[in-house]
Amino acid sequence: MKPSAKQLIKLILNSTMMANKNIIKILFFQIYFEDEAGRIYNNESIITTDNWNELKDTFFTQRMERYPANDTLQMKIDKELFILESIRTKKVFDDLINWYKEYLSNINIQSNPQEPTETPLFIENKFDRITPRKVEAFFKKELVDAGYLSIENLQKFLVTAFQEESVPAEKITFEKRIKAQDARDIFYRYYTVIAKAGNSNKMKYAELLGNHFEGFTAQKVFDNFAK
Repeated sequence: MKPSAKQLIKLILNSTMMANKNIIKILFFQIYFEDEAGRIYNNESIITTDNWNELKDTFFTQRMERYPANDTLQMKIDKELFILESIRTKKVFDDLINWYKEYLSNINIQSNPQEPTETPLFIENKFDRITPRKVEAFFKKELVDAGYLSIENLQKFLVTAFQEESVPAEKITFEKRIKAQDARDIFYRYYTVIAKAGNSNKMKYAELLGNHFEGFTAQKVFDNFAK
């Protein structure tokens, strides 16, 4: 039995709505790359269950960039969670949505580290407007607690980069091997999530890693930020 015209129209409308929902999800789960021409979107931009672990930090950072600078991190995360609930349907996206929700829960805790109660490692931040305590808490969690840096070398970095705004005579060596991408992601999160410094300051924040740590140059960090 052939479907009626009314049934055909309903089928077409349902198919169109489903296609539009899938397009929305694809547009949500994507990242961009940058070169001299600006932002680039390609086949590797789409986040999938296969590349999630590799790209999740970049994806999160770029999602946070979409919100107003005066939004708190908690406000941004709440908006993300609201969006995730509104686009849930297909299983492949449900997997990504669940993983991203778990990631947001962890970031929510990690991005609000307890400020240290002991004597601060440095007392004045001339580099940007973030309080010394907040700068110290972020890098202590990301670098010292993860085993990449000793507390002594963290203090050298903070004093030289933030308090003195100078370039060290000798770069600091990470004490545990760290992937270049992971190091860049840490400093990119400080630049975009903590400092919210804007594109015009990208080189300034690339220099935090490139000028102070062995194995990195500011230009190379700049060229590969958010990649």
